[in-house]
Amino acid sequence: MKQSGNFWFKVIALTSGLAILVVSFLDDYFFDSWLVSIPVFLTLGGLFLSLSIWGMLRQNDFFFKLFLFIAFGILVGNLYDSEVFKSPRALEAELKDDLSRLSLILRENNDFELSSQDLFSTQVYAGKYVRNNNQIIF
Repeated sequence: MKQSGNFWFKVIALTSGLAILVVSFLDDYFFDSWLVSIPVFLTLGGLFLSLSIWGMLRQNDFFFKLFLFIAFGILVGNLYDSEVFKSPRALEAELKDDLSRLSLILRENNDFELSSQDLFSTQVYAGKYVRNNNQIIF
């Protein structure tokens, strides 16, 4: 009977860990509605961490390896999306309002990122731009 309970703890830890990994890679889509996604992400994170710590305290190698795999995956995902691998910024502009915000980043390799945030969602647009004298064409 004890083996069956340990099996389900492993399944729940694996499922919640993989869900956190997927959410960390797809954060632009998942956090579109933060009112729903933040509690779900915190619940998954708390469940994964508590089961991982419980398993590591019981000296179960599965939980330690799973924790390292998920942590490494999240680290790689965040490094991939960081500024380190992107072109330097040529121009950065921001418009703040009481309930919304627009951020525009133009990069030296003619890439742009436009982020539109309001109270309930965030939308990110990316693409190429062309400079024509004193005009910027997206």
